[in-house]
Amino acid sequence: MAAESTDVLVVGAGPTGLVAALVLAQNGVPVRIVDRLASAPRSQRGAGIAGRTLELYHFLGVLPEVQQRTIDVLPIKAYDASGKLEKTFEMILHVPSTSGAPWPNMVFLGQGTACGILRKRLEQFGVHVEMTTTFEGCEERDNGVLVSLLKTQEEQTVRQVVRAKYVIGADGARGLVRQSQGLKLSGNNHDLHLIIGDVEVFGLDTQHWHKFSDFPNDSVMLRATENVEERLFQLMGGGPSLDYARAVRDHDYLREFIYSVTCVPGLKIGQIHFAAEWRANTLMASTFSKGRVFIAGDAAHVHSPFGGQGMNSGVMDAMNLGWKLALVCKNHAPPRLLETYSAERTPVIREMLQMTDRLLKRVVAVNKDASAAWQRGTEVSQLGVHCRRSDIVRDERSAGGAGADESAYAPVAGPLRAGDRAPDASGLRDVRSGAECRLFDIFKPYHHTVVVLAAHADPPAILKCLRHYPKSLVRSVVVFPRDAVQITGVDGADVVVRDEEGHGLAAYATPEGPSKVADVAVIRPDGVLGALVAGSEGVEAYFSHIFVQSAPKEHLRSALRTDSRSFKARL
Repeated sequence: MAAESTDVLVVGAGPTGLVAALVLAQNGVPVRIVDRLASAPRSQRGAGIAGRTLELYHFLGVLPEVQQRTIDVLPIKAYDASGKLEKTFEMILHVPSTSGAPWPNMVFLGQGTACGILRKRLEQFGVHVEMTTTFEGCEERDNGVLVSLLKTQEEQTVRQVVRAKYVIGADGARGLVRQSQGLKLSGNNHDLHLIIGDVEVFGLDTQHWHKFSDFPNDSVMLRATENVEERLFQLMGGGPSLDYARAVRDHDYLREFIYSVTCVPGLKIGQIHFAAEWRANTLMASTFSKGRVFIAGDAAHVHSPFGGQGMNSGVMDAMNLGWKLALVCKNHAPPRLLETYSAERTPVIREMLQMTDRLLKRVVAVNKDASAAWQRGTEVSQLGVHCRRSDIVRDERSAGGAGADESAYAPVAGPLRAGDRAPDASGLRDVRSGAECRLFDIFKPYHHTVVVLAAHADPPAILKCLRHYPKSLVRSVVVFPRDAVQITGVDGADVVVRDEEGHGLAAYATPEGPSKVADVAVIRPDGVLGALVAGSEGVEAYFSHIFVQSAPKEHLRSALRTDSRSFKARL
């Protein structure tokens, strides 16, 4: 049987797999994505979208459609055992938008709807999810991976062999890709069961979450969703008197359990679209790769639902891995770059699981303050996630790097450092077109962006250095202060802007103090600050860890021009 070929095979078409495929497709990398299901699920699971994920959706070009459907985190109404309203409280305090963080607050959108938007965007690049296609196994061989797939069409199942340069397993907690590589999940198995589902609810308002009683007693949470007209709520409940297996298969029994806990006159549970048993486990693999096979999202880490971090962490996994795989597949980066995926993501996930473990214990504790147990801090936005310890980031402001005890997950205080999330800056004016713009509109998942603050750096020297790198891989932005009299020395710059409101300087300039002035910022395709350097030598030193150094420059540039034309043709 002749094997079909592709550069990357993605197994699993949830948010993680779709984002990975989309990053690769936008980079012009041949990619296939398969899923064992016959149709895409419409479930509300994984509905919380963090501020950082909204930013990544902006880079991927799907944010406007996502924002048309999302709803804010609603206040919680807490009821006692008799169904009487006790209190109303906010789960997450609203944070005002700023120039540097335009979407700082978590919002909600059912995972089924979000995946539909991602699939539609992926199809614009000619990539369609291959449904009813199951991963059977794989074997690394001859600088690639031979993958066996079972594909069902018209009630017939056929085996298909695919040769891929790399495989991404995004096929969930029971993922066959991870199991095929002998990668095991380890961590904590908590003594907590839940029933989760999507149900029609009548008799409750749609402007709140409704919490009846609390864990570890019999309890029910009904969360209003964006599907207001359909009266669709997400159910989460459980307790000592619930027979979970029966509740999954017998929806009349599940309705009676809900009625017995809520005790609200006039409450009616309509159709139950989906119900499943869930066990509270917080697990992760010790590494997210083996050879040419990578795992991401729930396939690499399983989490508690009480922090809303799992789906968002999977999207960040996919962004981190996607741009690196793209460069390696196109022979622009050495394979060792892929080792930084696991090195950068595992410390973050380890802390994420510790945080959601703490939240879980608060929720199930006896004699707790119910509102305090359900409230969340700003860390759930994931805007503070960083990789300051990474071997490929370069920071000439802070030579000491990240401290051994420094969190990789919690909100980061203090000045900007290499490895941090790159902030936005609004209020910029394009000198050439006169149009108003922002940095986030320039950052893309298929190129690095070099931001040069003209007031403190040397734009001509930096731009001369950047001529060694093709524009399809590295773009430049020169930022002049609002009071700049002359705009000179910008030949070769891709974008030249005037910082009319001072946000670019405020976000990226070296703060006053003992730090070395390093006002050239290199932003990676995943929106992470790859480098903060003083000049061209620092830029070259950073890219020496990213790009292949041995290929003749003219050959590399010719190949990249071809890639660029191919990519533009697909847009």
